[in-house]
Amino acid sequence: RILLKDALKSYPFLAAMSVSFLANWVLFGMRNTILPLFAEEKLGASNSTIGLGFTVAAIVQGIALVYVGKIADFRGRKFALMLGSFVILSGIATVIVSSNWWYYFLAMALFGIGGAFESTSASSVVGDLFGGKGGRVIALFQMAGDFGLIISPVLLGWLVDAHSYRTAFIATAAVFSLTLLLSAKMPETRKLNQQN
Repeated sequence: RILLKDALKSYPFLAAMSVSFLANWVLFGMRNTILPLFAEEKLGASNSTIGLGFTVAAIVQGIALVYVGKIADFRGRKFALMLGSFVILSGIATVIVSSNWWYYFLAMALFGIGGAFESTSASSVVGDLFGGKGGRVIALFQMAGDFGLIISPVLLGWLVDAHSYRTAFIATAAVFSLTLLLSAKMPETRKLNQQN
């Protein structure tokens, strides 16, 4: 049995929870709520174009998932997390500089790839640490991600209303860049799983 107080003393677990929170902030808060509105209002995308963008993201993420697990096992969780963070940040940057609807497709594809890396690798870190023995620990990890998707639409919507879409995107990029620091400081946990 893994106690919550012990799990919360683990930096890799705290980092994985933070990455999950921030990834859901981007992928569910920004990508799924304000990005479609931005694409329609500012980039002139039609409803079918917006829907097709989500299809592109889902297909790209599905394909990426086939390879992400192997990369996380071969190169390590830390490498996969940092790569995923970089790809998602590239997607946000694409949105920030966008001036045409095709930027929207490129960003959605990048979010699909980055999301595959972040979700798989963060979950793998938790699995490495606890081996599926802590039900409440796993639930807390899941709740961290859920909290990101709950609060981000509200905060980003407020930023759009009070300032602009690009202000919300820039703020998201600034906050999400923390995942690079969190991942860089994380010790590799793959070896722990190999030892068990």
